[in-house]
Amino acid sequence: MKAKFTDVFIRSVKPTGKLYAVGDESCKGLIVRVSAQGAKSFALAYHSPVRGKTAFLTFGSYPAVSLKSAHERVAAARVEIAAGRDPQGKKIEARATEKG
Repeated sequence: MKAKFTDVFIRSVKPTGKLYAVGDESCKGLIVRVSAQGAKSFALAYHSPVRGKTAFLTFGSYPAVSLKSAHERVAAARVEIAAGRDPQGKKIEARATEKG
């Protein structure tokens, strides 16, 4: 499902008993995830140029992360993706270092 994100819309999204996501019509890849209990968080769904598959970059929970901030973070992540880097690259490297 896609919708035009506004603060009123995001506050109105209700839990269904299962985790689900709603996409923003005006900002490609931006989603709001709604947990079974009703917690909401912003994330970016994107194709990782490093891993070669769809990945999700979580920005934080709503309202701690505002809609405006989520849009700004999507723009910054797209710059990384356009440059051929994964916006989660540092996190991936840290995990690899911990394992190895």
